Amino acid sequence: MIGGLIGVALSFVVTALINSVFTAVLSPATIALAFGICVGVGIFFGFIPAWAAARSRPIEALRYE
Repeated sequence: MIGGLIGVALSFVVTALINSVFTAVLSPATIALAFGICVGVGIFFGFIPAWAAARSRPIEALRYE
């Protein structure tokens, strides 16, 4: 979620820079969609390894390290 917030902050800066040359609009719906995708990807790719680790036997997981 922190990465998503950083991305939203950077998008405001980039939009302001682009807006000085061209007309650029950053709608709240676009921000919400981008943040939602960011959070969804983070949860999905964080959940899969955690799920696999929870299902494995600890002795088998430590054997290969």
